[in-house]
Amino acid sequence: MAPLRAHLRKGGADDHGWGLGLNIGRVAGLIANLSQRMAAHDRPVHLIGWSAGGVIAREVARSQPSNVAGVITIGTPVVGGPRCTVISRFYPTRVLDQMEHRMATAEETPIAVPLTAIYSRNDGIVDWRAMIPPETNANILEVSATHWRLPFDREVWNATVCALERV
Repeated sequence: MAPLRAHLRKGGADDHGWGLGLNIGRVAGLIANLSQRMAAHDRPVHLIGWSAGGVIAREVARSQPSNVAGVITIGTPVVGGPRCTVISRFYPTRVLDQMEHRMATAEETPIAVPLTAIYSRNDGIVDWRAMIPPETNANILEVSATHWRLPFDREVWNATVCALERV
């Protein structure tokens, strides 16, 4: 995400990385840490998450809408969870079922902040249909980059800036 963050800073954004290192799936701890970092700001913040980071951004927005100005997901599986990714073959079916159930249960509570989903049919890791959020008010933007290229792609950078300007 560093190249995207640098692009946003050049445009004048007050950028703060999440400061939590690599996302290895410990969602509850990541959400708690991100929530603490957000509390240090005197206004709602925009959350931008790539891949599984977008899942975390959505969950924080769902649980703390007063602290979140908007969410932008980039290449994020928002429907079906990891089952809709190429990494699903590394998970036991039981774990995939649990993750999918948790995501479906979470989706019962709507997200009350502006949402943008940036997706690519060329992603190669996440099925593009899983990146289209169920929320009818979501701004959905298609780009052409592959999953690993998304944070480095100017088209994604521009789509992110456009999404931030809309809020």
